[in-house]
Amino acid sequence: MKRLLVSAVAGAAVLLPVGALPAQGAPNCAAAGVAYAPVPWPQRMLDVERIWPLTRGGGIKVAVLDSGTDAGHPQLAGRIQPGTDVLQPGGDGRADCAGRGTRTAGIVVAQPATGVGFHGVAPQATVVPVRVSDNETSGPSGGSTGMVAGLKFAANSGARVILVSFAVYNADPALQAEVAAAVARDILVVAAVGDDNGTNRPNRTPYPAAFPDVLGVGAIDESTLVTQESGAGPFVDLVAPGAEVVSTQRGGGLAVDDGTAYAAAFVAGAAALVRARWPNMKASDVARRLTATAAPAPGGLDTAAYGSGIVDPYAAVADQLAGRSPAALPGLGKESESDRERARNWTSSANLALLLVAIAVLTTLACVGVAAALPRGRRARWRPRVAARPVQRHEDEEPAPPVRLFADREQ
Repeated sequence: MKRLLVSAVAGAAVLLPVGALPAQGAPNCAAAGVAYAPVPWPQRMLDVERIWPLTRGGGIKVAVLDSGTDAGHPQLAGRIQPGTDVLQPGGDGRADCAGRGTRTAGIVVAQPATGVGFHGVAPQATVVPVRVSDNETSGPSGGSTGMVAGLKFAANSGARVILVSFAVYNADPALQAEVAAAVARDILVVAAVGDDNGTNRPNRTPYPAAFPDVLGVGAIDESTLVTQESGAGPFVDLVAPGAEVVSTQRGGGLAVDDGTAYAAAFVAGAAALVRARWPNMKASDVARRLTATAAPAPGGLDTAAYGSGIVDPYAAVADQLAGRSPAALPGLGKESESDRERARNWTSSANLALLLVAIAVLTTLACVGVAAALPRGRRARWRPRVAARPVQRHEDEEPAPPVRLFADREQ
């Protein structure tokens, strides 16, 4: 989908093509964004403010391998520390011509601002910008070699989360080794699965997303359906918003864009929240928590497209996970002679108990009967009390004449 900028006309939000606004700053760079007040749909869906009373990502560094970050953006003030520029040695990564690096960084750490609905997931985290590309439409300009150099710097910068916005489509052993080295240092690597799917696209395997111990992230739209371009395969671990995503734009203001890079940024922000909440939690456990607490996606069992589901930052921090994985119940073993003997003894004991209970019940009933009969026997002086046979009276067949009750008095 073509990248758009956000504008406001007569109080209504309007989406404009990139070329509709003049570029600011360096020539041939992406146009600056504009003001936009409504709360974007990813912020409404994830609702990360609910978990901010517990954690905002403070103390966590997130290295962002992209096109650099505009550190002068008002919503990024104080959250972008010096990084590096792989393409132009000597640079610190805090400048962005293409614009995508500023947008991915904003999703992670953008500060809430008055009159602005957009904000980042972990506003107290810090971004370490690593510039490995000067464009938005293809992979890193320096290829996998540049990505290797960027990963090495990111791992040495003290970052606890590394966000790789781009994908390369060759399994470079040097890249895999650098990813493994970062993982060995307890760094969580989050990578976009790329936008190589859809009509007439080969859906190639993306790296580093497909490497072991890397969280590969695909993109969904507002309806929670996976986007057509999002890569699909066993390399997808989670999905997150990646269509019509609003974020900070180089030169100021906000812009709208699509892609798995932004989905990966939401997951990286969620990882920063978890790592800030539990500083001693290992990266593998952070990844497990993110996948275990993911919200169900409409894809059902289509794990190739949705992985474990939609990232849920609130659940990742607030939910309590079981300490171990479920285990199968033990099977029934062969019954031994001692088991059979115990069963026989148990049966005999049960029968004896039933007999004793029956005797006790009968004894109780007998005692009750005797207790009721004794008073009556004493009253009868122990003689049998048989009712007399009723006297039979003879009745005439014909009715007798009437009897005069009162004699007539003689006059």
